[in-house]
Amino acid sequence: MKNFTWKCPCCDKQHTSLPLDWSMMAPQDFLEVPPDQRFFRTKIDQNFCGVDDKFFVRGLVELPVKEINDNLRLGAWVQVPIKQGERILKAENGPNSSRHGPFKGTLRSRLNLYPDTLNLKAVLHLRDDSVPLIKIEPCEHQLHVEQRDGISVDRVIEFATALMPKH
Repeated sequence: MKNFTWKCPCCDKQHTSLPLDWSMMAPQDFLEVPPDQRFFRTKIDQNFCGVDDKFFVRGLVELPVKEINDNLRLGAWVQVPIKQGERILKAENGPNSSRHGPFKGTLRSRLNLYPDTLNLKAVLHLRDDSVPLIKIEPCEHQLHVEQRDGISVDRVIEFATALMPKH
């Protein structure tokens, strides 16, 4: 959270910090598996997920926030081919992980403040001592445009209003 005073349009309350980190619990493919089948068909931890024969990596889509010199960080999931997933697993736990990749994949998270984000082409960049960066490949989609051009604090407040628990 970044120190920044703003007024919540939902409750009219003044907040003194701007929430800049949001994350999706799992890739859409995991969420579509019936709960009684997840034990047999899935494996998930904080940064990796397998569903049947598919491999997913959690990373961050970072949107520059112009007025505060920081980023809104959206934790999302990218599907990569199994062979690339194996390379990512080996590199992620080793030194200099940023030297590996980049890895092309497909966004498999629905980010609800955007038109459908499933299947957007993405590139996963491993980073040393940090969650991988997800770059949306150039296209006309609003998510790519905001990642490229940045967003306003008002847009961050729009995210907070939509995603914070109702109070």
